[in-house]
Amino acid sequence: MHAHDPPPDWLTAWRREVGARIRNYRRAAGLSQEQLAGLLYMERRTIHRLEAGATSPPLDRILHIARVLEVSPASLLPDE
Repeated sequence: MHAHDPPPDWLTAWRREVGARIRNYRRAAGLSQEQLAGLLYMERRTIHRLEAGATSPPLDRILHIARVLEVSPASLLPDE
């Protein structure tokens, strides 16, 4: 895999699932993307990209998001 190759299908699916989970928990908490971004000291566009599955969040970011949303880190990750 080269730097400009598209990611494999499994990674794209994983990113989308993580993003959907973040979006669902954010909405359940009654937060906008802007509000969540502020709580996480991030830009709103970063939250948008995570929720859209455009990027993979690093482990430390998953832990921070889970803490702010008051969910377990595992709940943000797909089973497989």
